[in-house]
Amino acid sequence: MVKIRLKVVDIEDVELKRLGKEPNIFTRIFVLISYQRKDGDFLTRRAILDTGAIVSILPASIWKQLDIDVIGYHSIKGIVKKESCLLPVKICLVKNKLIDEFGNETKIFKSLIYCASSNDVPVIFGIKDGLDKFKLNLDIKQKDAWLIN
Repeated sequence: MVKIRLKVVDIEDVELKRLGKEPNIFTRIFVLISYQRKDGDFLTRRAILDTGAIVSILPASIWKQLDIDVIGYHSIKGIVKKESCLLPVKICLVKNKLIDEFGNETKIFKSLIYCASSNDVPVIFGIKDGLDKFKLNLDIKQKDAWLIN
């Protein structure tokens, strides 16, 4: 069994604070992911752990460095459903592993990941071939979170 510690962080929304609106503090959960590059080494990035994201997503600046297997093409949309807000993506299989600051790491596993055509997206660790491989233990009040497999 491997336990990967997650980072639970409070983030201030500067626009809400500027407007004097409460609450202006939101909680984010982050995970460290190492993606296998074309040369076999790994590229590590901090990803938003998103239980509402069906699939993980990578911006172009990251996935273009990786050893990916493109299996299709798609367009995705988020909360705004307008055609003008569609984001073209490559549907890819990517080898990756989770790590944490204590030296814990998972075995390498393949994930289905949407590779965005631009850098206008954050690195997101979603459900398909990602979170669905782990048990999530989360205590937001205590800022304590783990992924266990």
